[in-house]
Amino acid sequence: MEKMITWSSWLLNIGLAGMVSITLLPVGYLQLKDALDFGYWHARQTSFYKATPVYELLWARMLPDLIFTAGVILLLIIVIKVMRNLKPAK
Repeated sequence: MEKMITWSSWLLNIGLAGMVSITLLPVGYLQLKDALDFGYWHARQTSFYKATPVYELLWARMLPDLIFTAGVILLLIIVIKVMRNLKPAK
């Protein structure tokens, strides 16, 4: 059980770090640059998200998302196992 918890925590942390470093920081920088150059309204339009670098970065986020999802599934398995082994209170 401890090994599963360790794996789950590592997968969750690696997935979150990947999301931040691969997508959130670069896209946030690009969006800030766009907002400063053209205005806030321009950075929030759908056309911004369909621009080539942003679109590719959002697709690149798939791998960290899958790693994070594996950690969540493993954590759910742990919770289900623990819930099955609970003893009634006296």
